[in-house]
Amino acid sequence: MFKNSSAKQATDRIWLEIHSDAILHNMHVMQQRIGKARLIPVLKASAYGLGIRHILPIITRCRQAGETSPLIKCIAVTNADEVTEARSLFGGEILLLGAALESEIPSLLAAGATLPIESVAFAAKVQKHAKRIRRQAKIHMLVDTGMGRLGVLYSKALSLFLDLKQYSNLRLTGVYSHLSNAITPEDQHTLSQILRFTKLSRDIQKHLKASHASGGEKSGGGISHHNVFSGKKNLLFHLLNSDGLHHYSMASFDAVRSGINLYGIYEMKKPGRLPLKPALQLKTKIASIRKLPAGFSVGYGREYTLKKSSYVATLTAGYADGLPFALSGKKGHNHDGKKGHDGLGFHVLAAGCRFPILGRISMDYTNIDLGPNLRFIESLALRPGATITLIGKSKQQEISVEDWATLKDSHSYDIVCSLGKRVKSIVC
Repeated sequence: MFKNSSAKQATDRIWLEIHSDAILHNMHVMQQRIGKARLIPVLKASAYGLGIRHILPIITRCRQAGETSPLIKCIAVTNADEVTEARSLFGGEILLLGAALESEIPSLLAAGATLPIESVAFAAKVQKHAKRIRRQAKIHMLVDTGMGRLGVLYSKALSLFLDLKQYSNLRLTGVYSHLSNAITPEDQHTLSQILRFTKLSRDIQKHLKASHASGGEKSGGGISHHNVFSGKKNLLFHLLNSDGLHHYSMASFDAVRSGINLYGIYEMKKPGRLPLKPALQLKTKIASIRKLPAGFSVGYGREYTLKKSSYVATLTAGYADGLPFALSGKKGHNHDGKKGHDGLGFHVLAAGCRFPILGRISMDYTNIDLGPNLRFIESLALRPGATITLIGKSKQQEISVEDWATLKDSHSYDIVCSLGKRVKSIVC
């Protein structure tokens, strides 16, 4: 009855399409918002699970109108392995965000990474390793203005800044902090963080200006204040993250860090966000289509029982691939708010139509209801091997990463980072 689809289709059971044009569009939109500030793409967690090797070649293609040099001069990651991988593909600055471990210092210096500094104690450790290999280590000072996670407390940041001049093998090139609640517009705590960082930046600039005016203050290590602080009057100050870029772009300073927004994904649906394009589409295939009789239960736990005969398709993707278990249909629960559909789950897309998930999602498979009309099913070319859209657009219908996050009672970062190892990435 149902024949296999064309062999020209993808051979994978589940795959993620990464659309490079959408990513480049999003980069231009963000750059327009922040003006002359530098855009720093954040590729932590291996580019949110999408793969540094897939994303880095895309973002380095981005150019400003009329410019021949790449827009991106600096990227950010979160551990030594990511630095090493990124360095094999990227010759620009690589900033390690967050915290560096002492055991990572040798490999980070060897790769020419910029290290975060939050204390004199850690600065001394970096100095020790850098002096041993006769190298200048680039550093950014990490300041806690209210995140409560990492960094020198903002009240002690100026003191740390002044203490750093004693280290002859450290070259301070930037100062940064991180916003904890930038998702909320006009948030008082976020505004306080911005004010604290603004004051700190001004205080530091005053010291730098005074140092340059005096020709450089000699430190105990025999190196001038002028040389330690990168030989520039201005350091690279950066505070905003993806959410901050939408709601607090007036605080762009010298650079803005953005990760999830590269892919047109927002943490929440809020007014005032930028017009970004979704860059990801998650797709799978139909393994089989069977006509099941009324009264037949579907899936583990018998959460759904067919009320009438229907064609049920089994998809080659399950929760091991990152499909949230919350997409499942459960007794006494339905996702569309209508009565009489107990056990129906969320939906998937095919040929511009929505089809509900039946019962529980299992580890490797998901069942959907195609309905009782065989002629309609065949008119949509739905057969074993046909493509089903889990996230993305199908004609006028669309399922977003945010939709899944809402159902899972989580956030978009969690959805993207939770995609399984079996999901193959395809750059389009």
